[in-house]
Amino acid sequence: MERIEFIGGPATGKSTLYFEMLKNRTDEDSFRSVTEVKKEIALTHQSNLAKNKLDKLFYLFLKMDLFKDRHHFMIDHLLRTVVPDILHTQLSDYDFFFKILIKHMADSGKLSPSTQTAIIDFYYKIIVKDVALLDFFDVKDTVIYEEGIIHNNEGMIDPFNYLTDLDHSPFRKDHLHPACVIHCDLDIDLYYERRIARIEKGHGIFLDKHLTRDELYTECLDALNEGRKKTELMEKLNIPLLRLDMATPIEDNTFKALNFIRSTLH
Repeated sequence: MERIEFIGGPATGKSTLYFEMLKNRTDEDSFRSVTEVKKEIALTHQSNLAKNKLDKLFYLFLKMDLFKDRHHFMIDHLLRTVVPDILHTQLSDYDFFFKILIKHMADSGKLSPSTQTAIIDFYYKIIVKDVALLDFFDVKDTVIYEEGIIHNNEGMIDPFNYLTDLDHSPFRKDHLHPACVIHCDLDIDLYYERRIARIEKGHGIFLDKHLTRDELYTECLDALNEGRKKTELMEKLNIPLLRLDMATPIEDNTFKALNFIRSTLH
């Protein structure tokens, strides 16, 4: 499996770009979303996954393409039975990413134990449900991730330490990095305004909701700098990278991103 990932802070427009790219794919675009791949797995392995009446009902809904807004939940419900096998066979492949995330949080000393636990739990679910699961079923597709394992790992903001740890890691390395990365960047003032707007609409991330305006501005600076440091790391790893100014109209950025993937992966 090859992964396409995004880098950028909350509210930079990553999700909007992600869905626009999926909507504007053409016949020459071979990449698929995580949900599309997982749905195919659930339908293909129905005989092993559908154990009871509810499972079979969900399988029927997926097959007939009904209740699309609930497909993500139905798919995860059907695939839940393979999670124990993933924990035993695939998850250790990603121990390096867990290690650098935990090490970074411990070294920074900025997050409370409860917040660290929440971050690790979120990251764990991404890897188990969206990455290691596809490894378990030996997926060969190119998969684009709205929430990827690079974007959500702050342990990758120091290129020197990351590369040093990677060089000395006993864990598997060949599959860790994405095939290409799209960096969604913004001017600080515009980014700050977007974060405030999200909070006022009730959509701010859990880390934002209790910050003062000054603290939020500092958080915005940190988020933008984190993305830029990660792009520096991607360059050192020779991973193809596209930088986008997310103040540019979404149609233009979608066009640029699709052409970047086509030229990079073909």
